[in-house]
Amino acid sequence: MSTNAALQSSIQSLSASLQKSLPKLAVLQGGGNLVVVSHVMRSESVEAAKSDMDSLVAAGLAEEKQYTFYQLDDALLAHLRTTVGKDERQVSYQHWLAAMDQLLGFLYQQYFEDNVMAVALATLERDNLMAYLGEIAQAPNLVNENAPQVLVLLKRMEKLISKQEAPAEKEELTQWMKNADSLLGPWSAVRFDLERQNVEQLLKQGSLEPASRAAQSLVQQCHEAGSTAYVGANNDLALSNILLGRVMKAGGSGEQALTYLQQAQTLLEPTVENDKTAGLYLVASLMEQGECLFTQGQLVPAEVSYSKAIEVAESVGDLRGSGIAQTQRASIYSAMERPADALRGFESALEIFQSSDEVVLTVNVWHQIAMLHRVNEDFDSAKSALESALALLQAQGNAPGVISSLLELGSLSETQENFPEAVDYYRQALKAAEDSGDQYRQVAAGNRLADAQRQAGNIAEALMVLEQAGNLGQQFGHDAEPWKTWKILSDLEAASDNPDGSQVARQRAIEAYVAFRVEGGQNNEGDGQLCAMVLQGIQTQETARVGEMLAKLGANDAWQSTENKALLSVLNDFLEGKREIPLIENTELNYRHAAELMILQDRLPDAE
Repeated sequence: MSTNAALQSSIQSLSASLQKSLPKLAVLQGGGNLVVVSHVMRSESVEAAKSDMDSLVAAGLAEEKQYTFYQLDDALLAHLRTTVGKDERQVSYQHWLAAMDQLLGFLYQQYFEDNVMAVALATLERDNLMAYLGEIAQAPNLVNENAPQVLVLLKRMEKLISKQEAPAEKEELTQWMKNADSLLGPWSAVRFDLERQNVEQLLKQGSLEPASRAAQSLVQQCHEAGSTAYVGANNDLALSNILLGRVMKAGGSGEQALTYLQQAQTLLEPTVENDKTAGLYLVASLMEQGECLFTQGQLVPAEVSYSKAIEVAESVGDLRGSGIAQTQRASIYSAMERPADALRGFESALEIFQSSDEVVLTVNVWHQIAMLHRVNEDFDSAKSALESALALLQAQGNAPGVISSLLELGSLSETQENFPEAVDYYRQALKAAEDSGDQYRQVAAGNRLADAQRQAGNIAEALMVLEQAGNLGQQFGHDAEPWKTWKILSDLEAASDNPDGSQVARQRAIEAYVAFRVEGGQNNEGDGQLCAMVLQGIQTQETARVGEMLAKLGANDAWQSTENKALLSVLNDFLEGKREIPLIENTELNYRHAAELMILQDRLPDAE
């Protein structure tokens, strides 16, 4: 049988409806991902498209590859291109263009979230994507008006194939980008906006080094063009400094960030009375400064910065900005131990957000009010605030927020030693996680519920819930914090008069936490900071100074628990030159403290 006859025979083996739809696939370059195929074929659903493609595979006309990409038979595509009608091809082509636009956006986003999948699928779809970009990035479709948008798409594709062996495609992309860039002309508001979007996208993705380079380049270009280059250039220059400040702050360089943020303030203040945009940017600069100062522990300057931001925001009618700044200033007052001022600030912000129906911000403030009341041991008011947040989240159908609020309510009940009430809240949280299919939060809620049941005396139920949480959490690795599950099991075994089982579970908790830390997990809590301080003190031979700091902690009322005393005792032993201290056997140590001390002991230089 000839090749053509064999092809015809394979096509005729398909259903009549599929044979009729096949010509729509003629626009594909080699094949396509199932979602793309469903768009091009105008399928009723992705499932329907899969059924059709599986039929092609069964007939030997296609091959399924990774990520539901279907490679079509070359002979089939050649046949379809000769048989498809002009009108039908044009309609399919428009659907293909729309599908490619969506695919490129999706792959670029996934590049920073699931790099392996994004690169693999981009490789499979490369011919389709390049054909699409070749269509929009060349005359007559490329014009001055759409050049900025086209340039963004080209840069996304450049990123997706940056690690691929694709010299011809990379060369084409470079040329297309030059063509688009040439249409943008000299430095302008359009070019600024394009570069601004790039910086913001990189920052959002957490790509700090590229974001820093892009932000510094943006500041330099704005400076070189000057603040009078075009209408709004001064504001753009200020915004470029704000963006660079944000990138610096995100990278932990708060002092450097302040330099750029203050430069923006200097640029904006002379024009703020007659320029609302300048006012809005000034509010942003002042709030960023407040955050940097707060992080550095400079509470009074931070409070001044937020107060100024509130004043400017209200003068330009930026009520939302005023509310956010009031929330931040209230947090400063709380850190200054001025609870009355903090509460007034939160309540003022709450009024603004409620009046403008800002649900997310309203919920956030309710949570901060609850935290303030909890610190001040006004537990009834804290509970009321959390319930207000919970009601909003339930009305909104925000499952993660509902679960988080229920967990906080349970924790509050535990603080009051109302364990039956805590069990009830944790049960609600677990059910909400199950109903929403959120297995990660099921683990967290299950752990909390098991521990609360232990404290309520329901040991058998606690063991059952804990086992379910532990089994479910295995798929999440360190993210499920398995050391907490083992710690709860240790407490449950102790409550069941099984000291050996309790010790084994405690050791598993220590091992799990050590593995987390050794594999790069961070501990920014007090015990982690103390161990880091002791290590540095020994390495720099400043043991006396560190010893004095530990002595002050030892005299603090907050450090009088058995666990804290045991931690300080071992740290002092290290400072005195002792090594090879048995830690797992020291049951007075909190399991996590034991893990941190084990890691520290391995890093210490030998005693002289």
